[in-house]
Amino acid sequence: MSDSNSNSLVNLGKITKPAELLIEKISLATGAIFAPYQTKRMAKAGAHAKIIDAHAEVEILDIQQRATHRLQTESLRHQRNIEAIRDGAIPHLGDTSTPNEIDDDWITDFFEQCRNVSNAEMQELWARILAGEANAPGSFSRRTISIVRNLDRYDGAAFSSLCRYMWKINGNATPLLYSWRCGPTGPEDLGWEVLEHLDAVGLIRFNTNGYMSEPLPFNCTAEYFGRKLVLFPSDSPHDEEVSSRYGQLNFDTGYAALTRAGEQLHRVCSAEPIENHYEEVAEHWKSLRFY
Repeated sequence: MSDSNSNSLVNLGKITKPAELLIEKISLATGAIFAPYQTKRMAKAGAHAKIIDAHAEVEILDIQQRATHRLQTESLRHQRNIEAIRDGAIPHLGDTSTPNEIDDDWITDFFEQCRNVSNAEMQELWARILAGEANAPGSFSRRTISIVRNLDRYDGAAFSSLCRYMWKINGNATPLLYSWRCGPTGPEDLGWEVLEHLDAVGLIRFNTNGYMSEPLPFNCTAEYFGRKLVLFPSDSPHDEEVSSRYGQLNFDTGYAALTRAGEQLHRVCSAEPIENHYEEVAEHWKSLRFY
């Protein structure tokens, strides 16, 4: 070996301190024990190697004990979270609930995804999802479950705020975020940064140019927390005018649209109606002669 290699990591009888620390780090990370290089390459270190081996056995036993304790603690925490979510779902089960029809793979994946959830508010959301699936198997896709896994309290609160603007138009959930509530900072309780974040986590599609509703039939129903309007009444004298002005029976719904995951999640999201929101939307639609 040349002099230029005298500082090599594997040079006989020599190993750097950083290398020792690296080897130790790898050992702890992988569960492997790496004997010093010189014990492998120097016959005179045989006795020393035996001492090293003895220490290594003690260290291994200690690591195994710590690993066992960690697994027991982790399993206990997982079990508590799972049981809390299970128990939280029970009050939300309907009389015709059919939990026995939930897909086995779905239920396995569900608890795999939610076992680390210890926050009470998020546990309640998971409980509602479980109950929703039990009440109507197939309501929540595994893709939606995967998205929910990555949500935190902030995400849940932001989506709950969005759901306060939720209407059912011809049976489809649609958040109505109109210009009078959406200035440079967004609605009163939903800034544009929040909407962009909800877009990033996969619950909505956000576009400052706005979205249009799907083509709607005459006499379709728009509902806001139980309060209903009949849009495009067939006996209206403005049928032809509305149809010619908008090309078909649809209209601007504002800056946000639900993704599939958002549509599924809003069904179990608890939200309260906004005071005067129904009246504001109704007045806007009336000015456009939608009813």
